[in-house]
Amino acid sequence: SSACSTHNDIPIIEQMLDQNVDVMLGGGYNLLAATVREGSTVKKKAENLGYTVVTDRKSLFDLNYGTKTLGVFSNGHMPVEWVGPGGKGADFVKVDDNRVVIFPNAAACELNPDHKGTPRLEEMSKFALESLKNEGAGFFLMIEGASIDKQAHIAKPCGTIGEMLAFDRSVKMAVEFAKEHGDTAVIVTADHGQATQVIYKPETYDGSPIRRDLIPGLYQLLLTRGGHELGVYYGTNNINDQAHTGVNVPIHTYGMDNAYSLMGVIQQTKIYGAMKEFLFN
Repeated sequence: SSACSTHNDIPIIEQMLDQNVDVMLGGGYNLLAATVREGSTVKKKAENLGYTVVTDRKSLFDLNYGTKTLGVFSNGHMPVEWVGPGGKGADFVKVDDNRVVIFPNAAACELNPDHKGTPRLEEMSKFALESLKNEGAGFFLMIEGASIDKQAHIAKPCGTIGEMLAFDRSVKMAVEFAKEHGDTAVIVTADHGQATQVIYKPETYDGSPIRRDLIPGLYQLLLTRGGHELGVYYGTNNINDQAHTGVNVPIHTYGMDNAYSLMGVIQQTKIYGAMKEFLFN
C-alpha cells in the first residue's frame, strides 16, 4: 500500500482490499464501519469483493481453509499476550534522601486477561499458511509481531517479551511448513531497532552507591521463570514515548535458493530483490 502516513488507516485498508489480498488478519474492528471512497463502509466493500468478514476467534476457526478472509479481532491494536506485574511497565527508580537508588523487588510478567478470546499470532499464521499453500503460482505471506515495537515505545517490557515469544512460535511454524512442503523460503528480520535494553542492576565497580544519575531513564526489574532477575532499561526518552534506534538489525533465512544472498551487512532494500528472485525465477 502507499500512504503519506502509517496512521492513514482507511486508505491503507482500501488499497489492500483493492489489491485482492487473499487473507488479512489482525486488529481494526473499529474501522469496519468507516466510509470508503465509494460511499459504502469497509465491511461492505470487503463483502462486495468476495471477502468473508470475521470478528472473533471461533468464527475464524469455523471457516474452511482457502476462504478469502478479512479477520478483525479487536478495536485498534490486538491485545498483547503478556503484561507487567499489576499491569505496570517501566518507571523511574525511587531514591532515598541521599539520592541512592532503591531497587524495586523483581516480579514476574502476567498473562493479559484482555487477550482471552482473540486468536494468537501462530493461530492466524497457521490459518493463512493452510489457506495459501495450494496457490499454484506460489504465495507471499507477511507475519508481523507488531506489538514488539509498540510495547517498546511505551516502555512495557513484558508486553514486548510476550509478543516476541508469540512471533517465535509463528516462525517455528513457518519453518516447519517450509520443511514439509519445500520450495518455500522463510525470511525473518526487523525494520529498525528499539529502545529496550536488557541489563542487570547498574554497577559502579568501585563499590560506591548507585545514585539516581546512573539510571536517568525508565527501569523495570522482572523475575524470570527460572527465578532470576532481569533488568530492562529505556534511555531514549525520559517519558514513555521511547524512540527507534539506528542499530543494525539481524536477518535470518531458511530455504533460499542462494543461502548467501542475504548474509552479512546488507542494505535493507536488498531483501525485496531476493524475495522477487525466489518467487519469480
